[in-house]
Amino acid sequence: MKLGKHKIIITWILVLFGCMTSTAQIQINWPGVFPRTISVGVDTIVDVSSLNIGQTGGPQTWNFDGTMLFPASFDLILPAGTPYANEPGFANAEWVYKLVQYIPEINIEDVPLLGTISIEDTTIEVYNYRQISGDWMVELGMGFEYPVMQGSPFVYGTPSQNFPNPLDVNSGEWLEKRLFNPELVYLIFTLPCVVTDSTIVKVNGWGNLTTPTGTYPCIQLIRHEFREIYIPAQGFIPAFSEDQESYSYMWVTYGFDMVLMVTSYDDQAIYDTADVVIMATSPVGVGCDPECEDPRAIPTEYTLLQNFPNPFNPTTSIRYALPTTAKVDLNIFSILGQKITTLETGLKSAGVHAAVWNGLDSSGKQVPGGIYFYQLKATPLNGSNAIVQTKKMIMTK
Repeated sequence: MKLGKHKIIITWILVLFGCMTSTAQIQINWPGVFPRTISVGVDTIVDVSSLNIGQTGGPQTWNFDGTMLFPASFDLILPAGTPYANEPGFANAEWVYKLVQYIPEINIEDVPLLGTISIEDTTIEVYNYRQISGDWMVELGMGFEYPVMQGSPFVYGTPSQNFPNPLDVNSGEWLEKRLFNPELVYLIFTLPCVVTDSTIVKVNGWGNLTTPTGTYPCIQLIRHEFREIYIPAQGFIPAFSEDQESYSYMWVTYGFDMVLMVTSYDDQAIYDTADVVIMATSPVGVGCDPECEDPRAIPTEYTLLQNFPNPFNPTTSIRYALPTTAKVDLNIFSILGQKITTLETGLKSAGVHAAVWNGLDSSGKQVPGGIYFYQLKATPLNGSNAIVQTKKMIMTK
């Protein structure tokens, strides 16, 4: 089976592990600030020659002006309420690093006796259960919410060392190891799978990274990953195995995991074109030193954020920020201005709030795909005029 450029069912997921950045004075401590959501963008086959990959030490200056196509988000949340919080192996987890990723159509080529497996556009959720253990931030295991992947959750036999705690420019080199056993579902077939990861991670450089969202003091990490995918024989389907090797460069900064990551599935550590690029697109508070404003502080203005994922089918999350307690109405409208449903109504305290729309109208019926609008009307209790903000979203068919 040749997974080609889109080795993505496994590779999209496991390539998405955090990073932090700094200058020689910076120390990055985990778990950082949570609950928290950072939106990111993902793209494939991107020119990264401006990043001077291969240079070591610092201080360095990196510049990246790429535009990412596919949306994703990283959430730092408490374990309570997550799908696998009651799994015995996650009992000591202190927080969860959640990935929500919209994945375009995937083709897995040359599957024995099956030819090519095509998977339609979909959304995947990955929950990584983490804790502090001595001088390390470790990952206990993960769980997936993904239609074509079963066998979740996966508790590692030995926790994977993600980062030294704290991380600084003198942290050197360490090893991450993961093993899990997903089952890939295709039509009437369930394909058992064993995935083994061994990744050498080391501090490669430090300096300032500039992206379209700003300039950040960063530590640059290099990840040299070795992955083995094995599908044992099942009935008339013969056994299959593939070894994958990749190099990723990651830039990390204060109070955050990833500002930028570029990955090549080649066995060369220096490259000008990355197979996958992931970049933070809404890094509010990123790059702050430990004395700057706490991202958990009360918002300073009324803000309706872009829903995520977008496009979506059929569920999406809508977040909004209130600087004071206010009477809130959060409604969904059709493209013709007809009210579809009300997500929230009533008093809400100052802070950041989130609501989920499952694509149903007020009578509980599924609405068709198309363009919809969501509107926040917030009326302060001090008698000020109501603040009304509206954004567009797209439900795929």
